[in-house]
Amino acid sequence: MIKAENLFYLYDKNSSPVLKDINLDIQQGEYTAVIGPNGCGKSTLVKHFNGLLFPANGSVQVDGINTTDSSSIHQVRQKVGMIFQNPDNQVVAMTVEEDVAFGPGNLKLPPGEIQKRIYEAMETAGISKYAQHPPHNLSGGEKQLLALAGILAMHPSYIILDEPTSSLAPDERQKVARLLQQLHKKGITIIHITHNMDEIVHADRIIVMESGKIFLEGPPGEVFSRVDELKKIGIGPPKITELMWQLKKAGIDVSTSILTVEDACKEIASKVNTHV
Repeated sequence: MIKAENLFYLYDKNSSPVLKDINLDIQQGEYTAVIGPNGCGKSTLVKHFNGLLFPANGSVQVDGINTTDSSSIHQVRQKVGMIFQNPDNQVVAMTVEEDVAFGPGNLKLPPGEIQKRIYEAMETAGISKYAQHPPHNLSGGEKQLLALAGILAMHPSYIILDEPTSSLAPDERQKVARLLQQLHKKGITIIHITHNMDEIVHADRIIVMESGKIFLEGPPGEVFSRVDELKKIGIGPPKITELMWQLKKAGIDVSTSILTVEDACKEIASKVNTHV
């Protein structure tokens, strides 16, 4: 479990807090999405989870390890992998296979174990056919899958993704989204920052941040049904939820917690049948 208690963070001692009294538990195996307007503290928060940043006050623990314990920070970062918006910033080798090997190689594992992890990670990410390709020849989506493979080869318990699909084409976004759902089913904890609400309708929990604080949290259907509150802070719901909200405003008594096209069709059909 990742646990933040009374977490405050300041960029310098003369600035206002960027994070303000955050209290949060992320359970093992949970898919948690973190959303909110630009500058609300999303990225700052998740950087505390693998020791890229440290609290000004309060604490963050990963499986009981305090992230400020310098003797254990390597263990924390092995447990918590992080994927950034620009995958080029995480490419360190001349071929895809060498890049995936970088992380497990630093763990000083036996060569056979390293090789096993490399091929398992590339297979899971769907990039095995690019093993001998230079990373710079890959598409944006393929590079992001490479970054994920590099993290997977470390066998993390938690994977943090900070807007991993923001610069990708729609089909590449879908590939990354499908892989995240697969990893979640395997028991890996996913912490996903995004501005694309349609990507996170299958999350277990949504955390909405505003001005360095937790503004709302709960299951996707519950959070996204609060459309008026979200719109006040500049957040739009998934497209299907927006449609149901507009139908509700037009006087049609439909649920506004609908997240998928299939459920929307069922809901609308039930209302039509009721009035036939």
